[in-house]
Amino acid sequence: MDRISTGSAIARLEASVFAPEEFPQTLAAVGRELGWDHFCLVHSELERPAFIAADESLEGLNAYVAGG
Repeated sequence: MDRISTGSAIARLEASVFAPEEFPQTLAAVGRELGWDHFCLVHSELERPAFIAADESLEGLNAYVAGG
């Protein structure tokens, strides 16, 4: 990972403060830019984890929580 992609990723995340409805897609774009398959935020209560992620990541994350 080089400094340019890291700086761009940080700038995208900072800009997302002004468009919170686009945050899940911003996370996906940042993840791709950094070379990751998925990038999300997780609020983890052991009984009820919650994810903020793009739709393409949510299906797998929710299946994981459900035991699949």
